Amino acid sequence: MQERGIDAVPGAPVESTVCVDRSRPRPVVSVIGALDTSGAALLSAMLDHVRRTEGRTVVVDLTRVDYVDSHGLAPVLDVDVTVCGASPSVTRLLELLGRPLPVTARGAGLLGVPALSGPRAH
Repeated sequence: MQERGIDAVPGAPVESTVCVDRSRPRPVVSVIGALDTSGAALLSAMLDHVRRTEGRTVVVDLTRVDYVDSHGLAPVLDVDVTVCGASPSVTRLLELLGRPLPVTARGAGLLGVPALSGPRAH
C-alpha cells in the first residue's frame, strides 16, 4: 500500500513526532505516532541533540507510540537511554526482545519519572 508516495503497512501510521519536554528536572524525549525506520532516524537525531546539550542519560517516553517495529525501537536500547513509559505496542515488543519493562522507580533520581526495571542486557 502507498500513502503519499510512501510504502506503508495497511493500518500502520506513517508519521511520527519527537519532542523534548524541558519543564521537568530532566528533559524527557517523547515519541508520538509511529516508531519505525524513519521514526528511528528522527528519534536518534533528537537523542543525539539531548546528549550533546545535557551530557547525561536520556529519558524517553513511548506511551503515545501506536506502531513500533524493531528498527524503530533500536535507538532506545542504548545503555544511556532510560524508557520512562511504554504503550502496549512498545511493551509487547520489549517483551518479545526480552528487555526490561518500564515501572515506577521511586528514589531513582528522576523525581517520579518511571524508569526501566532491572539491568539492560547487551
